[in-house]
Amino acid sequence: MGGFDFWQMLGIVSVLIFAFSGTQSLAAEKDEPFWKLGILSCDNARSRPHIPGRLICWNHGIRVFSTNEAAKLFIGGRIQYDFAWFDPDQTLEPLFEGLPNNELRRGSVDFSGTVGRHFEFKLQPDFGSIDNETRDMWVGFRGIPFVGSIRIGRQKEPISLNEQTSSNDTTFMERSLGSAFSSNRTTGVTGSNSYFQDQITAYWGVFWTSGQNLVNYSGRFTTSRFRWSRNHFLHLGIGYTYRQATSEDREIRSRPESHLAPFLVDTGEFQAESEQVIVPEVAWVRGPLSVQGEYFVMPVNSTETDNPTFRSGYVQGSYFLTGEYRSYSDSEGHFTAVTPKRGFITSHGIGRGPGAWEVAVRFSALDLNSKEVQGGSLVDLTAGLNWYLSRYLRVSWNFIHTDVEPAGSANIFMMRLQLTFR
Repeated sequence: MGGFDFWQMLGIVSVLIFAFSGTQSLAAEKDEPFWKLGILSCDNARSRPHIPGRLICWNHGIRVFSTNEAAKLFIGGRIQYDFAWFDPDQTLEPLFEGLPNNELRRGSVDFSGTVGRHFEFKLQPDFGSIDNETRDMWVGFRGIPFVGSIRIGRQKEPISLNEQTSSNDTTFMERSLGSAFSSNRTTGVTGSNSYFQDQITAYWGVFWTSGQNLVNYSGRFTTSRFRWSRNHFLHLGIGYTYRQATSEDREIRSRPESHLAPFLVDTGEFQAESEQVIVPEVAWVRGPLSVQGEYFVMPVNSTETDNPTFRSGYVQGSYFLTGEYRSYSDSEGHFTAVTPKRGFITSHGIGRGPGAWEVAVRFSALDLNSKEVQGGSLVDLTAGLNWYLSRYLRVSWNFIHTDVEPAGSANIFMMRLQLTFR
């Protein structure tokens, strides 16, 4: 999907017209926090069904619904602003010269909702990317017997626990080096369903990746069958993607785990007829402690380069010093938002509690050397500290030591300010 154009803006305007035409604005109660903009909580709004038209209320974002709730709209968003400081050695220093040390990593507005029991939609323009790309733009049908849900449009490829977890909720500022093998968001059709009371989830998708001239067929299965309590469970999963090239040029490259850093490993362009990605995944949570890991294997069908196989993997651990735990969605098979037990910022003021404090460490590696392709290898060791001031506000610090083969290393310190409504 290209830039943010007239038709996408028209879609946003149409959604807003639907939301606010005939809407009754409800005054906030006196103890509501200032960031709710004078909007009543949704629980209180629903207790007043006699108000005609549509209602607008607050529940982790602005929600608009008809009085019979046949149509619902959620308006949220995110701002992620990053800072970075680089300390490369002499070998890598030329690559880091002149780079910016701050950026609006993501700045998106989220519009999502349902009409009736079976129709759903999402539109998520992002003003943080260079090209102002739309992150998600799809329509879907849910509650289909034996099938579950089907979505059509621009969306994520269903592979990898780290990729499926929102950037709002990942432990580290950036995902692991294995993201080099992911197509991220592309245009296609996906289906999903959960079974045995959400103990098993299944996803499939067909995508067209125009920028890389690929047709993708993806699938992912997860289980949280081994759940002993809300904050004690074992997640297991497997993801698979088959990509058929529609042209022979293929290139794989990666930065260290910092979006402001330069690309340090690169296969260059080579001829490839098809490729596969296999990703087993595991995560274990017991109270404030969590451990997570994935292993990426990417065999490529390329007669020119003698069919190389590229690999990546990571293992990470985190611990909440204040006693919280990583929340998880059984029905979707990924981690969700952390809510502090005692927020630093609450409806009653600032500094009433410590917020949630999380320490984390991750080891990540990527190898793009195989057969006739010598793209280099990258190893990152990352230490992280997260401060969740509230459900909406988070500050993150990451320190990365990266080693590049055949030669070179760098230290990177990053900081992110994150504000989200979802």
